[in-house]
Amino acid sequence: MIVMACNISSAVAIEEARRRYPELPILGVIEPGASAALASGAKRIGVLATQGTVTSGAYTRVIRALSRESSVTEIPCPLFVPIVEAEETKTDRAMEASKSYLGPLVEAESQTIILGCTHYPFLQQTLNKAASALFPANSLPTFIDPAIETANVAHECLCRREALNPSSEHGRRSYFVSGQPDQFQNSGSFFLGEQIVNVDRIILD
Repeated sequence: MIVMACNISSAVAIEEARRRYPELPILGVIEPGASAALASGAKRIGVLATQGTVTSGAYTRVIRALSRESSVTEIPCPLFVPIVEAEETKTDRAMEASKSYLGPLVEAESQTIILGCTHYPFLQQTLNKAASALFPANSLPTFIDPAIETANVAHECLCRREALNPSSEHGRRSYFVSGQPDQFQNSGSFFLGEQIVNVDRIILD
């Protein structure tokens, strides 16, 4: 199985990946995130995402395909990734950015908000506080983490295919990056809460 655990790659490249590797189940994060938002019962859905994901319109497209009655408001959040990568998720800077990006979703009366970038769940605590300050007390939104929903879908898919590994032993993880391995090893270890090893750099054509 391949999981495209990135919103922008899921938005722009998943169909090409599925075309090239038809023998493999290939999952993205947008479809599970959109489905979970609709399963919450919300009719007004907000999306916080990178500029690229918002420009692609992928969340709006998928949600509207599943439910024509739903309205979708997508907000680009260019400050969030630098804040997370600087490990400043609980700072005043993070709070100011959260309030700024949530503002349009308050106006749209969003009932459920999708965290449309895998960096954004690290801001969950700050986003909760910002939402409590901005939204009416009886209308606080539900936040959806597409990564969790994708993991659940992956598990279900492997079970259906009778391909779930029954072993209780941990598998081996290998990491391939197009940037600097040392930088990824340091930041990745912080985010995952465990020491990352086996990082190799690949050169893209």
